[in-house]
Amino acid sequence: PSHSSGDYREGQKGAIVEMFGWPHADVEKECEFLAKSGYMGVKVFPPQEQIMSTEPFQNVMNPWYFMYQPVSYKLDGRMGTRDELRSMIQTCRSLGVRVYADAVVNHMTGGGNDANPKHRNPDANCQEFGAKQSTANSPMYTQNYVYSESDITGLPPLQEFPAAAYGPQDFHCERVLNSWTDPLDLNAGWLTGLTDLDT
Repeated sequence: PSHSSGDYREGQKGAIVEMFGWPHADVEKECEFLAKSGYMGVKVFPPQEQIMSTEPFQNVMNPWYFMYQPVSYKLDGRMGTRDELRSMIQTCRSLGVRVYADAVVNHMTGGGNDANPKHRNPDANCQEFGAKQSTANSPMYTQNYVYSESDITGLPPLQEFPAAAYGPQDFHCERVLNSWTDPLDLNAGWLTGLTDLDT
């Protein structure tokens, strides 16, 4: 059978609202309005554990894009806890509103909790960025463009995200993403220093 343009083949057509930066509890409250207004669904930030900082980055404290820098896949992010997420999903679904969550599966956070803190060249005027925390306090270690061996362990730099069960073998070698046309850069490049998973 032929299908006309825009035919979703028995699927539901409808609008989805992106609740950019809304906590799970607030989205849950809003779902009644969304259902009455005829919206098909709501899209929320990635719910996983994310990076948090105790000092401003470029004069902003914990900017929105930190929510796209996972530390683990625990459902404990800036927008709420696992229980709050579950409650929001159950409420929205009971009202006929679908819930779509953004997901980050290509990389983890970068540039935090340096595994080799003594690498800085004192004459290079490098900006120091203090240790970062996460929304669920899971440990993470990154090298952030460091190639020398650690004075502490005597080992080369590494990437470790124990709460996500990722270690050094799970990441591409550090490579700056500096070309949007080079297939190797696009596949293996580290976007703004984010540790790129070998997917």
